[in-house]
Amino acid sequence: MIGTDDDVRGDGSVNPGGLDGCEDLLGYRFTDQEILVRALTHSSSKTAFSGSNERLEFLGDAILGSVVSLYLYAHHPDFQEGRMTKVKSQVVSRRSLALKAREIGLAPYLVVGRMFPTPNAITNSILSNALEAVIAAVFIDGGLDAAFDFVMRHFQDVIATAADEPGHRDFKSWLGQWAQQNHMENPGYIVLSTAGPDHTKTFEMSVSLSRRRFPAAWGRSKKEAEQRAARASLRELGLL
Repeated sequence: MIGTDDDVRGDGSVNPGGLDGCEDLLGYRFTDQEILVRALTHSSSKTAFSGSNERLEFLGDAILGSVVSLYLYAHHPDFQEGRMTKVKSQVVSRRSLALKAREIGLAPYLVVGRMFPTPNAITNSILSNALEAVIAAVFIDGGLDAAFDFVMRHFQDVIATAADEPGHRDFKSWLGQWAQQNHMENPGYIVLSTAGPDHTKTFEMSVSLSRRRFPAAWGRSKKEAEQRAARASLRELGLL
């Protein structure tokens, strides 16, 4: 966690060693890690006097929207403007970005004020803004191609789900049918944690199947988290 006192130097910057784990989760190595530090620093932090992520958030929002728009235009020639706008709005929404940030595991690496004592206490707004800032940081550090690849790596599944709604696949039923065909017990869905206030609570869930625990996923409801966890399990099994 780079938000601890041990990781923050006297000049308000962050020890580079604390960033390696974050880069692993992001799937991108920064040439200039200071831009990543800036992207992870919220204005509530005592170190924010040296610069918070607000300007990067502004740039990242524009980059994300442009990449999603380009992808939809190129890959869905049958979509009219209204449908592309609707899909894009779902993909870049605050809650969608916050879910993706939690899925990546970004929360423990954010530099925030003491009013957020644990990663799960960090609000969806802070998480979504931080992810936008990270997108901008990738763009500044590696250029447009790097930013495009980053967005596609982390958001292609979100775009696919939004583009297929309301008829996207029932991953939970698919996984259950696969287990039955292979003479296994029914998959179990385990709530690992929750985050956020009651009116916007998100759920982290994972699948347990034949004594095997599959990768966790976040959702805006238990039903959505189950679907996302089932999809993660199908990918782990090589079925998706």
